[in-house]
Amino acid sequence: MVLMKLIAGTIGIISFGFFLVSAVLPRSSFIEKISSGFLAAIGIFTISIFLLNLAGLAYTLPNLSIVLIVLNIFAAFIFRLRVKFSPSGNFFTSVSRNWQTLDIPQKTLILIIAFILISALLKGIYWPVRAWDSIVLYDFRAKIFQQTGYMYEAIRRGYFFGYPLLTSLAHTWVYLLGGSTPLFIYSFLYISFVFLFYSTLREFTNRPIALVGTVVLALVPSTYSHASISYTNLPYTVYLIAGFLYLYRWYKTSKSGYALLAGVMTGLSAWSRSVEPFWLVNLVFAVFFSVRNRDFRGLGLYILSFFALQQPWRLFQSAMSNRAGTIEQIYYASRSFFTYQPSILKIKEVVAYIFNSTVTKWIYLFLAFLGFSVVGYKGNKKVDRHLFLFLFIIAHLATLAIGIYIFSISNPKWKEIPDSARRMSMFFPAMFIFFIFLRISEIYKLVSKRTAK
Repeated sequence: MVLMKLIAGTIGIISFGFFLVSAVLPRSSFIEKISSGFLAAIGIFTISIFLLNLAGLAYTLPNLSIVLIVLNIFAAFIFRLRVKFSPSGNFFTSVSRNWQTLDIPQKTLILIIAFILISALLKGIYWPVRAWDSIVLYDFRAKIFQQTGYMYEAIRRGYFFGYPLLTSLAHTWVYLLGGSTPLFIYSFLYISFVFLFYSTLREFTNRPIALVGTVVLALVPSTYSHASISYTNLPYTVYLIAGFLYLYRWYKTSKSGYALLAGVMTGLSAWSRSVEPFWLVNLVFAVFFSVRNRDFRGLGLYILSFFALQQPWRLFQSAMSNRAGTIEQIYYASRSFFTYQPSILKIKEVVAYIFNSTVTKWIYLFLAFLGFSVVGYKGNKKVDRHLFLFLFIIAHLATLAIGIYIFSISNPKWKEIPDSARRMSMFFPAMFIFFIFLRISEIYKLVSKRTAK
């Protein structure tokens, strides 16, 4: 009975997301509709029940089930309005036919990806919550929500509301369904992340290059290991990179659906972790993209969807603690940065800290990123083909450095948490890999043209 409820609850999330993404991107692949749909659905579902709980709706299985059903009906209605239904044949028959057209190396790569993803899922199904921060915070909040139906007790404890509630409310849903461990949610996030990465890379490269790039991504130790750790770092990484990928696709195609999903994913990254300021980089580049492409409708969709998902938690947190909101925090951080008198010693200390605690974990990908940023441009008239993507990634690196520098000014114990900085920078390998394989694809095309001549 419990297993059936868990399956039904999971299918409800997936179907909501599937209808949602299908309405926004009707021509996207089935894999993208499922993967991107799950990411959007679990985030929108949790923020919806958070707001409804504030309005008085208790966290109970019947209440949350009704909310999910309503969300499904709404998404299906929007899908029906925007997309004319036409049968496209049997999905499994199509998959079987495509499989037969692949060569042995491609089949091998797909089997490697499948093995990695299945192993991550099995770990998520088997292991209970065991990470310390989750036991005493993220998962503990979920158990309070499940037992009391409300957030009063957690609010009273104060510290419990230093972090957004996406993971805790996802745990709450699993516990209300009768589940004993919510770790499989993180496995689903990881699997969706890998599938979305492949779908995006495949849009701009051939299948072999996209498959190799996806294998490299799936084998990144930090993301794979966090597929069975109930911290907020994997959700944050997944949503930030999803926003990054959709921003790039919007920039390259000017399709407003990509802008909307970029805003949704970036907004949900803030619903996972609200302290990190990397969303600001995405916003700045979204403005830049819209001006360059003269796509102000896309910008409007991005801003609207982003702030609709980012601001509720900010406003709630400010109301509960009387703390400064996002704009005020940025202002005070900037003021401390510009008024502080820097010293060579402090700069060296910060650079050494960043290198030892973060860069060393992805040093080879970083060097490859730098190498491929200059290789292959000679003789290519479209010099800026990946220039903006390169600058986009550099802006994130600069934000990391500036953020740690500001933190070092305000906190005398800033060097005592290198593991936190390491987890905060988990998203960089995915950015590097995406850029590297786009460049490999570009170089391959250039070499092919010259060989053909």
